[in-house]
Amino acid sequence: MAAESFMKSLERFLTPQLNEIKGELKAINIRIDAVDNKIDELDKRLTNKIDELDKRINTRIDATDHKIDELDKNLNIRIDATDHKIDELDKRINIRFDSASERINSLSEKIDVIKDVERLKYEVQELKKAS
Repeated sequence: MAAESFMKSLERFLTPQLNEIKGELKAINIRIDAVDNKIDELDKRLTNKIDELDKRINTRIDATDHKIDELDKNLNIRIDATDHKIDELDKRINIRFDSASERINSLSEKIDVIKDVERLKYEVQELKKAS
């Protein structure tokens, strides 16, 4: 009986404290649940913001890629136009060099004729002196 009495006394003493601990644990669990909910909400908001930022960055990257592609096309067009102009200039230079070469050949032939005429004049003068 003494053991039963001790147990009842111990139970009367511990029951309020255990109930108090249970209440504190429930309050702690409620606060933990609230913190979990706040973390979940924060995670959702951050995920949404990251997704929005990712979309904006991808949009800007796509726009930049498009601009680069357009610049590349324009640059290629300009390079092609410059190549064409260089080819045309090369043709014109070749024509001028060919023309200059023909003139030089013509002048060279004329000089040869003049030399021949001068030599013949000299020979005629020499023949006149000798006769």
